[in-house]
Amino acid sequence: DEAREDLMDLTLLAREASASLRDVVWVIDRTTIRLPELIHQLMDRAKRVLTDVELSVETPNDCPDAIVSLTFKRHLIMFFKEVVHNCARHAKATEVRISVSVESQQLCVRVADNGCGFDISAQRDGWGVDSMRKRSEELGGTMAIDSRPGQGTTVELAVPLAALLKNLDDQYKTSN
Repeated sequence: DEAREDLMDLTLLAREASASLRDVVWVIDRTTIRLPELIHQLMDRAKRVLTDVELSVETPNDCPDAIVSLTFKRHLIMFFKEVVHNCARHAKATEVRISVSVESQQLCVRVADNGCGFDISAQRDGWGVDSMRKRSEELGGTMAIDSRPGQGTTVELAVPLAALLKNLDDQYKTSN
């Protein structure tokens, strides 16, 4: 059992490394990044990393074809990467539902799993949730987490569309 768990951990690390390398190549290959492409890239990452769960994805049909600043792109990818990593590594979920929508001049990203959940108020060893919260604030957005032990977890990010083009480099504070 221990060897099987180690092998599963190594497999997950390999999938995450592959997805990260694809992100790097994708960014280097682009002179501009548009919101629909970025959303597609996020969904591709989820499909590559969350291979052991039933994954459902919903993306907007009427997504604005706006150019995204590199800083916004980086924050959003890193935020999403952390959420997907947590689903794959900690949730023990069998189903994950991802929805991206554009409502009231906001980009909304919602990731919900049916996993083990956790106590939001409990002390955590890692800095993933704190990093996600800081990224959402740096983007001028909000993050909400709904989770209880045994009931799964839902993470929602809402960011004003105006933040897409805003250069946030001078405000950049997140360490990773």
